[in-house]
Amino acid sequence: MKKLAVAFLVLSLVGIFLLLLAFLYPTPKQISGKASFNEGSYTETTGKITSVKEVYEFKIIKLDNNITVVCYDCPKLKKNQKITATGTITNKSGAIQINAEIIKILE
Repeated sequence: MKKLAVAFLVLSLVGIFLLLLAFLYPTPKQISGKASFNEGSYTETTGKITSVKEVYEFKIIKLDNNITVVCYDCPKLKKNQKITATGTITNKSGAIQINAEIIKILE
């Protein structure tokens, strides 16, 4: 009986820990160029690269959906590649800009 109680206690603690992790890392919301957005929110966008510009150690990537992605330590990117960028939204001169934490190359 004691072993069963310990097993339930351990399973309960593991479940609570997993729930806490789920709330700490919210799933990103998908946006496009014409969507309304909240500055500072965590989001994800997919688009084709129209230009890549290096400024110091940062890369400024413009996508075909009128969203600008800024990243530090990104993979090698070329024009016309399709990418998914995940990060936080900022408003730079009235345009949507994503400070990317993760960039995945799709094509």
